[in-house]
Amino acid sequence: MIFSRGGVCWMTALTLLALSAGASGATLTEIPTWSGYVDLNQTSHFVGQNAQALAISPDGKVIVGQSDGQVNETNDYSIGFVWDETNGVRLAIAGGWSLTTALGVSTRKVNGTPELVVQGLASGYLAYITSADGGLTWEQGYRMMSGFAAVKTGAANTVSSLGVDDLVYGIWWDDTAGDDGLKIDHMTGSPITRVVDGKNVPNGYKTSVQSVSGNGIAVGRRKESNQSEAPYSIYIGQATGTGGGNWGYYAGLQPKPGVANPQWPTDYTNIGEAWAISIDGTQAFGVSPIAADDNTLYPFRLTLTSNAPAKPNAVAIHPLPLYPDVAGSSRGYVYGANYDGTWAVGHNNRGLERAVLWDLRDADPANWKVYDLTAYFGALGQLGNFVRLDRAYSVAVDTTSQEVVVAGRGGTVEGTVRAFVARIPLSAFPLPDTGACCMIGSCTSKFAADCPNIEGQQSWTANTLCINASCPGACCHADGTCSDFVAADACVGEGDIARGASTSCATACLGACCNGQNTCVQENYGVCPEADFKGIGTDCANETCPCSSTYHVWADRDMDGDVDQEDFGLFQECFTGEAPGVAPGCECFDHVNPGSGVIDEFDLNAFEDCVTGPAVVGVNPNCEP
Repeated sequence: MIFSRGGVCWMTALTLLALSAGASGATLTEIPTWSGYVDLNQTSHFVGQNAQALAISPDGKVIVGQSDGQVNETNDYSIGFVWDETNGVRLAIAGGWSLTTALGVSTRKVNGTPELVVQGLASGYLAYITSADGGLTWEQGYRMMSGFAAVKTGAANTVSSLGVDDLVYGIWWDDTAGDDGLKIDHMTGSPITRVVDGKNVPNGYKTSVQSVSGNGIAVGRRKESNQSEAPYSIYIGQATGTGGGNWGYYAGLQPKPGVANPQWPTDYTNIGEAWAISIDGTQAFGVSPIAADDNTLYPFRLTLTSNAPAKPNAVAIHPLPLYPDVAGSSRGYVYGANYDGTWAVGHNNRGLERAVLWDLRDADPANWKVYDLTAYFGALGQLGNFVRLDRAYSVAVDTTSQEVVVAGRGGTVEGTVRAFVARIPLSAFPLPDTGACCMIGSCTSKFAADCPNIEGQQSWTANTLCINASCPGACCHADGTCSDFVAADACVGEGDIARGASTSCATACLGACCNGQNTCVQENYGVCPEADFKGIGTDCANETCPCSSTYHVWADRDMDGDVDQEDFGLFQECFTGEAPGVAPGCECFDHVNPGSGVIDEFDLNAFEDCVTGPAVVGVNPNCEP
């Protein structure tokens, strides 16, 4: 049965939020979340809140992903969406059911006609659906309805075809019947028929298969025990189309302990994880340690040659370039690659996850490039509603427009997660370096040409984020003055206090200053007496000040330095006798028994001990503090 997008009344029209192209011709597009009915009876209305773009078709034109939100304003729900620039966001729906998650998209040919194949989950079960018109109308392909308590799929790129015939491969794994199984679907025909090539793994060994090529090579990871602390091993399999499949380990970047002059692959361990493979099956990607005594994971590219139907042969392995300010137990992940593995995407951990694009076209790995997409589009002034692009999941080359197309997710100013599509012309590469542009009181990612060095005002550091740049800041001096744009190691004079990267004197040295009579003013460090200063960064709104200060005793209500008739007049206005009820502003005269709620003769006697007379500045020695 076929359902037409144009003929379904519940389909909501959404506007494409594309940001204007910069001088480079690059564009960043936020894919709108989908809202509308998720059933043909129009009883379940979905409103999307968060979304992520997980996979992209080989030609770079169709994006699929997942949107989370609520149905009927109460129940949490997710939908699988399909998007392209012409037709916008829509559901992948066929046979009365729709995908709740869309994880993979590819194209095949059926009788010479291109056909879109989307893989995902429908109500928790593995499903494939097809479209002969780019996803405007859908035909049911296959949906697994029974026999599996749970079906899981990879993070992205879960279906693939070489695009020359009707053969297409998909991946999934299950954890039923006491076994974890790594599965490759070998699918042909229209409607689709399947042969499952799989490998069972003992229960609890925690496996996953992440990506598949158009010639049936799948990559993933597997633990070698059921212990939670056991490391993962790189795992690669080849579909045979016979129901068997050939699976096995592959070596990662780490040399075996005690081996001199190790030669890959025989002298390397298989610790690590494989996450992506090119459509042509020649390049696999993953993460692995690079030293025997260090479990830190680094991204790599592994070159393969086909050995079908047996497991493919490994030819070479190279680490991918990283930004110099990466840190953490995993320095970066690779989630997707284009047709021949000359482009890859994922993230670098630069204090926060940052979506990156790798240019691997050069034959010499020393010339490979990595680009931070947040920094790049930020420097172009095109981030729009995004504050950070944190993961890039898929990449393709659009040969029509001659652009590299990247799909992923990012955080917005509203605190939501939204799907993005980035397009960068091939002619723009190599992209210019981005870096931290340190300015007085601020920092932002810019190109070098947009951040000329100006002594004492501005400086640029290549390939560094502002959070890692240690920009100059305000230096508070003991005399109450302040100097802007001073490096922390240069703010070392006696009494000097460095206020941190990208701070400015406009606010950096201020703090709460208690000036007596339970009053407070914001004052600079060094101006307010030390005994009365609550500290840099403190706020009068959050501080309680005593009635006496360095210069003003509690009885000096008008704070002119003496205690005289003027102060006594104010005391008289506050006097309550035995009747409770201290008026606002009179609290300091409730002195003998603070908080008693009365200002009586005992307080009057204490006041008289503090009297100095008019213009006699100082403290009466009889005055109790």
